[in-house]
Amino acid sequence: MMAALPSGCGLGSTVATCDYDTRYPDSGTYDLVFIPSNFATTVGENTGSVRMDYHASDRDSLMIRYNINNSLTSYAYGLNEGQTSPQALRTQLAKFEEIHTFSPTLINQFSLGVNRFHSNTASNSGSPYIAISSFFVNLGSLPGAISFNQTNANTLPEIFDTVTKTAGKHSLKMGAQIRLNRLDTWLRPIVSYDYYSFSSLETNNPFVGQRIGTPGAIGNRSSNWTPTYRTTGG
Repeated sequence: MMAALPSGCGLGSTVATCDYDTRYPDSGTYDLVFIPSNFATTVGENTGSVRMDYHASDRDSLMIRYNINNSLTSYAYGLNEGQTSPQALRTQLAKFEEIHTFSPTLINQFSLGVNRFHSNTASNSGSPYIAISSFFVNLGSLPGAISFNQTNANTLPEIFDTVTKTAGKHSLKMGAQIRLNRLDTWLRPIVSYDYYSFSSLETNNPFVGQRIGTPGAIGNRSSNWTPTYRTTGG
């Protein structure tokens, strides 16, 4: 549904009868119809963190930690029905750590962690997504979705293990780190129509029609292991 025009405005309105966007001047007709400004934007964010430590014995200590951050930014990108974009983001971190003391000079530290990143940029204009625009004339506020509606779901589990050996004034650390990078990204399909003039819009005769996006549910999925080995001394 298209937004109502301001009082006194219509197709072919002149500067005298309607708000006019002077950044894109032409003959004074068939250029503006409305200038969207001061759209409302709402932002919400919630953060949580919890940690538990357990001293199992003189040789073993355990730790569990969990962090989460949720945010939602919703802004209006147009005047028409459904032209708001909720952008949701959630990051999470979970980690388990165990420290074992073999002797006063030999300590092993093991940890397992998972990082999770999920973001979603969408349009509330309904699906399938359609966008209407023009290159050559300002057609005012047109209905449709924004062109970039993407979801990212990334999961990165990691394993760490470090052994520390102390000998007199010297210490030697040896360890390994293994990470799995799993990245899922997909772009929701959208069909865009570009019109040359008001008359081509009225008769639904676009000069460009294109479709972009990722077919199916998953757009780009990649998984790879990254092992790292390190030795330090001093």
